[in-house]
Amino acid sequence: MDVAFGMEDRMVVAGLVDGSVLVRRLQRKERESKEGMDLVLTEGFQIDNAHEDSCRSVLFLDAMESLVSGSADCSLRISDRNTGKEKRRVQGAHESGIGKMAQVDAYTFVTGDEDGLIKLWDVREKEAVRQLEGHTDFISDFLWVRNPKRLLSTSGDGTLGVFELRKGKEMARSENQEDELLSVALMKEGKKVLCGTQSGMINMFSWGYFKDMNDRLAGHPESVDALIKFDEDTILTGSSDGIIRIVQVLPNKILGVVGEHIDYPIERLGITSDRMVLASTSHDKSVKLWDISFLHEDEGTGSEEDEEENKPEATTPVQAEDSDSEGGGGKRRKKRKGKDAGDKKGKASVHPSFFDDL
Repeated sequence: MDVAFGMEDRMVVAGLVDGSVLVRRLQRKERESKEGMDLVLTEGFQIDNAHEDSCRSVLFLDAMESLVSGSADCSLRISDRNTGKEKRRVQGAHESGIGKMAQVDAYTFVTGDEDGLIKLWDVREKEAVRQLEGHTDFISDFLWVRNPKRLLSTSGDGTLGVFELRKGKEMARSENQEDELLSVALMKEGKKVLCGTQSGMINMFSWGYFKDMNDRLAGHPESVDALIKFDEDTILTGSSDGIIRIVQVLPNKILGVVGEHIDYPIERLGITSDRMVLASTSHDKSVKLWDISFLHEDEGTGSEEDEEENKPEATTPVQAEDSDSEGGGGKRRKKRKGKDAGDKKGKASVHPSFFDDL
């Protein structure tokens, strides 16, 4: 499953294991009696059987009023973001299943498949406009860096790739880290590249020195499958133990926990542009929304009692009707049951539910 925000954070899309695509509108309501906000999902639609196999990646192209979905069946589908009507379908977009996509600009995006091939697409063109080779195993994550216009890619082959898209040229590649690289983020004003790994370490590279990592961040007992930058010093991590953590970078420290998908791995994370709402997907067939507005508060303000009183209340997530939580096949990681999170000292809990009335 995957999740993404669009239309200035007013829409949420999720790709489901049964190949469907689900869209809802998001409303935020400030609370009168306590801090935080209620997250309300209103009208939307579901595109049943958008793909013949699991929908592994989704994104919005707001300038085109479109949403794009990529699947393990190797197809791409471009749909109207307001109605779900199909605009265009590319069967056989890749020779192996599509595992990850990322937007580059208003009209272009990249896709990565199970064999490590990357393609650049322009929605105004019928075929891919560029093909990037270099990885030898599944593409796990992308990050488009606007300045200096570089695409970062992580792969199951244990390497970090750096590509220049205009010429379709690989600019750099790390040495094999002897560990699957599963996620990527850019921190510290563009000076540090972080990569989550299968072993649970977060490898750190310095920009311009991609050959090998120069630091590691420990503390995750299982794989780090998702990374979302909150600010230049703070990153949110999704792990296969089912826990979303708040992590400080340089100095490295795990600060707390946003919440968890009990007994199931975190697969993907998404965040709104104002960094107030976080979304998470998991093999438990649910998508959860989290109010992370508390992260904007100044550190050290208020007593421990105040912090305890202002914790967001937990609610039960609505279950997405997927046919098989193990779906997708290919070279993606297998589902691993997480550990009990009762001893984690988090400062937030799950916030109101996602995808009502499914």
